[in-house]
Amino acid sequence: MGRQNETFHQISAAAFTGSPALWSWPAKLARAGAPELVEPLLRAGADSGDRQARQRLVSFLDDQERTHEAEAVLRAVSATDRYALNTLFHRLWPHRPRTARKVLTEAARPGHILHVLAVLRPLTYGGRLPRDRRFAITAIRVLARLGYEPAQVQLARTLLAEADELEREKTPHHAILARRRDEAHRLLRQATPGHREARSLLGRVAEQEDNYAEAAYWYRQAIDAGDYEMFPSLLQALRQGTPPNDGEVLYGLDADGSLLSAW
Repeated sequence: MGRQNETFHQISAAAFTGSPALWSWPAKLARAGAPELVEPLLRAGADSGDRQARQRLVSFLDDQERTHEAEAVLRAVSATDRYALNTLFHRLWPHRPRTARKVLTEAARPGHILHVLAVLRPLTYGGRLPRDRRFAITAIRVLARLGYEPAQVQLARTLLAEADELEREKTPHHAILARRRDEAHRLLRQATPGHREARSLLGRVAEQEDNYAEAAYWYRQAIDAGDYEMFPSLLQALRQGTPPNDGEVLYGLDADGSLLSAW
């Protein structure tokens, strides 16, 4: 019996690895008078880890108005699968906020924080409903306080974007603007030990404030961590905001910032 189940799962999984034209086989089975085979085949494919099979199983259950079962399929893998987490969260939010929060909490573990941030990030953008923004920023703030560096960087990005929006106002709230930027700086400095993007962001912020010496320092830190795209920014900071030409980007820098021979 175990051997038969294994073969059954292999056949089902193989059906989703070929041409997309083959994905219509569940509907063809139903039309051929064997609808009872569709669900077990889809479940076998989903159990094998095939995302396409899982998506089609969810659609199959939704078509039969078996919503809770469809959500259970997604919930089974939402802690480790980014697509399932995103799909399930948006099925739940905002109508069932408590369950939506629980799903994110279950996925918020070392190694999968990026999945949670991928779900929350779009909710922080300008133009979203205030309710969505508040929830997403609060959730990211919790992760940042727990010491997750990607969350610290994402929260800093959001705060800096809010500060830029305030600055564009005719009568900006200077005190709030300063608090946003101060918190963003603190978060980025906390994240710098293990997150190179935090270093490049600190460089960009310093450059916006015309603090080219500090900008150069952070750009060097980012480059040392492997972010070589910051090399033109470092040249610009060393030249007090003057952009380098294309030819200069092909050169390296000495310890004092002077150009070396072409690489």
